[in-house]
Amino acid sequence: MTYRGQPVPTGNVMFVSDEGPPAAGTITKDGTYRLKAVAGRHRVGVTALPEIPPGDKGVNFFGEPLVPQQYARPDTSGLVVEVEPEASNHIDLNLP
Repeated sequence: MTYRGQPVPTGNVMFVSDEGPPAAGTITKDGTYRLKAVAGRHRVGVTALPEIPPGDKGVNFFGEPLVPQQYARPDTSGLVVEVEPEASNHIDLNLP
C-alpha cells in the first residue's frame, strides 16, 4: 500500500464485502498487508496513524493521520477491489 508513491508504514485495512463478512489486516512497515476475504466486490477502508514513540506519555496520542481521513471509511474512500475466488490475490492499494 502506498500513499503519494510512498509505502504506508503502519495502520489497518478493511475490506467490506457486498456478499459476506468483512475482513481486516494490519499494514506492515513496508506497506504490505494480509487478510482473508471472501470472493467478490469489496469496499475498502484504510486507517493509518503514526506509531507512538517509546516513552511518549500519549499527550498527542494519535498525531496526524498518515493518509487522508476520507480513506478511513469504506463508504467514503472510493476504493473498490475485486477478490477472485480460489486464488491467491495480490491487491496493491495506491492512494493518490
